[in-house]
Amino acid sequence: MNARVGQSPRFQDLSRQEAFGVEARLLQRMLPLLIPRKHPRQDKLEFYFKSLTKFIYLLANVGLGNISSGDAKMHGEEFHKALHCEQLLADPSIPAAMAIMCVTDALGELECIRYIPKPGLATHDEKNPDLDMLSAHAEFTLSKFGMIGCFFRDPTVIDCVYVFEHRAENETTVDPSFFARDLWPSSGTSFADRAKPFGFKTIENDWRDALNALGLSGIVATYDGLLNGMHLVQNHKVIPKEAKVTNYVTLNFSNGASFTGPLAVGQNIELSYEMANDIKSNSLRDKLEELVGLASKLAEAIEPEDMKNDVSTQVKTFVAEAKKDKPSRWGLDVSSAGLLEAAKTVASLAGPVTTSVKSIMELINPTS
Repeated sequence: MNARVGQSPRFQDLSRQEAFGVEARLLQRMLPLLIPRKHPRQDKLEFYFKSLTKFIYLLANVGLGNISSGDAKMHGEEFHKALHCEQLLADPSIPAAMAIMCVTDALGELECIRYIPKPGLATHDEKNPDLDMLSAHAEFTLSKFGMIGCFFRDPTVIDCVYVFEHRAENETTVDPSFFARDLWPSSGTSFADRAKPFGFKTIENDWRDALNALGLSGIVATYDGLLNGMHLVQNHKVIPKEAKVTNYVTLNFSNGASFTGPLAVGQNIELSYEMANDIKSNSLRDKLEELVGLASKLAEAIEPEDMKNDVSTQVKTFVAEAKKDKPSRWGLDVSSAGLLEAAKTVASLAGPVTTSVKSIMELINPTS
């Protein structure tokens, strides 16, 4: 790591796409700070958190370059309206919620929010003020729970460092590996790096209990899944100039499917098939095995190699979620989205993969 926490790189040194990517990670960390008021309307609270989850994924896709800032701009006003929260969240959570509104404002270029000033923000730091505000008000909100704010600031700076250290030449987007990391750093030099503080774990548990009591376990499951990173696909990848040696493997499965390709990709495909084969329900097992077979063909056909790995990771995540007793619709939607996008690039597989995913979703019929 070539930058110390709290110093270079600065938020304003990020491109707008990179900044939105960093904001997606910061919003994920902030979810447990959004504590419901007593006796909120369940339907409105559910709509709020589901809208926020969709917003996180929109920002992530802007960061990856899958959606241009211009194309995403039209959604800014939509999310700005959806994320009003005056009647939903407890008073200590309002600063964090208002900072989220700043991000919707910045995405849509709505110019309806005057960015909230904070001590120490220099007047020349005018680029990416929404990211600075989001970080500052996460810290401020955390202070209302009696904790110091560096537990948000430091990981965000670490995110910036990662972006700078993994920049491709002439690229202003983040790499998918940026999102695949654990949400909270587990090692490093600062106190915030070493572990999530005990006090924050208490806040998390209180937040989980509050949402579970309201029947919103799907939102909790989504957050818990995000803790281990988001496995997203980048539609337009930079192909490395240097050649690299890849070990290949051929696999044959009991349902007649097969895979020939890179070893690491094959390992994911094999694990996906084993998880599917272990399911007791014959109908679900058959459908998931069919999807793994289609994904193996997709992984064979698609290029470059990084895309093969993305496909195998997505199908593994989808199968793992589908076999749970109470699968999360959001987890299934997110993991299947990458498969469906990748399948569009291979004409012969686009229809079968879409049909297979749809039939599995109908069979599981997750409600949240």
